[in-house]
Amino acid sequence: MNKRQFYLLIILSFIIQILLSLYKTHLDLTTYFISWVKNVERFGFLGFYDRIAVFDVKSNYPPVAIYILTLSHLIGVALTKFILNFFWYLNVNIPLFPSKLVSFLNRDNMLLYSFMKIPNIIANIFLGIGVFYIFKELLKNNEKSKLAMIALCSVLFNPIFIYISALWGQIDVIPVAITVWSFYFLLKKSYQSSIFLLSIALLTKQTIVVVLPFYFLFFLKDFTLKKLINSFLIFYATFVAAFWPFQKTIIDKIFPFVSFWRIATNFSDNKVQIHAYNLWYIIAQNGMRDDRAFLFGMTPRLFSGILLLIGLAVIILKFWNRQKDFVKIITAFSIFGLYTFVFMTGLHDRYLVTILPFFLFGTLLDINFYWVFIFESFYIMINIYASWSIPRIGNLPDLVNNNSIIFPLIVVQILLLGFLMFRNYQKKSKELI
Repeated sequence: MNKRQFYLLIILSFIIQILLSLYKTHLDLTTYFISWVKNVERFGFLGFYDRIAVFDVKSNYPPVAIYILTLSHLIGVALTKFILNFFWYLNVNIPLFPSKLVSFLNRDNMLLYSFMKIPNIIANIFLGIGVFYIFKELLKNNEKSKLAMIALCSVLFNPIFIYISALWGQIDVIPVAITVWSFYFLLKKSYQSSIFLLSIALLTKQTIVVVLPFYFLFFLKDFTLKKLINSFLIFYATFVAAFWPFQKTIIDKIFPFVSFWRIATNFSDNKVQIHAYNLWYIIAQNGMRDDRAFLFGMTPRLFSGILLLIGLAVIILKFWNRQKDFVKIITAFSIFGLYTFVFMTGLHDRYLVTILPFFLFGTLLDINFYWVFIFESFYIMINIYASWSIPRIGNLPDLVNNNSIIFPLIVVQILLLGFLMFRNYQKKSKELI
């Protein structure tokens, strides 16, 4: 693929997403995000996490997310006024100008919301570019391979990333894109850039924490005390800088990890499942709470946490001696991420987006991982469309919320997870690199 084709794909993806951003917006943006940024604009960052912003709920998004939302809102407000005034001027002075275009752009603050989605759309683009460059790096001895181009298109035009970012208005892809670039710089042995980007990803959304064990498994392959100290100082300084405007006391400013933990564990409710199609969706149909006894006196949250620790320990021990094999470490993470989704409580339907692009790297071990990527894309689309059925297509919203359809689909997901774990522990896949 030449540079012209590369840039044309990026431009086409960007245009598609910008157009879709004007169609509809989820309540996450119109209610929560807007309330948060207006709270910041009125009272400032100081003490933001102690204030109740909307529906008696405090924000549980880390500082970088708040910076992104606030900045995009400020820019959006300024540009929206300019654009609407410009189009109104054209409408008044040019008889043939389509008046409906002004009405379309001016409806329900949609143009402002579209501007607030631009960081998400840019993240989609950079996620695709990051995946592409990692593939190019790993395939530099096989320049004829089309896998890098396929991976790029699979991200740039993936309905899931576009739906969540350009339509829904959620920021889930931003930390994923930053994490992918963090892995790219890790692969290139640019450790300072890598650890800085990983810090920013964590400070954007805490869901990225699931990648940490695998990141450090590869990071520590060339362990030196100097490298470890330098990396920690970058990590620490980034956290301090991000949290500093929000903290009231010098102690909180110096020890920001306490605040991060408080934000990361600030669950909006104690439901076992929040419409994520996993094992708990089947178990908790009676409205089971996450803080009540479930099995052997354990709460569902504790029980799922033990399962996750066991799974993590098994995978880490299995791959401990393969620290230098980037592809195997990334593939192991994608499988553990799916394991986490299946067994963890209190998850949203969008959680699988965090690990979705990492399945693509598994194709370098076994091309069949691409079909896993396709299936998981389809799975997430069903799950999120069941939560927010836009656009509404006939009886499809009812079908994707029908337990007689969803329960078998969840079983297939669990069986796929079991197959992937068995295959990667019992059989050596044919490597393509």
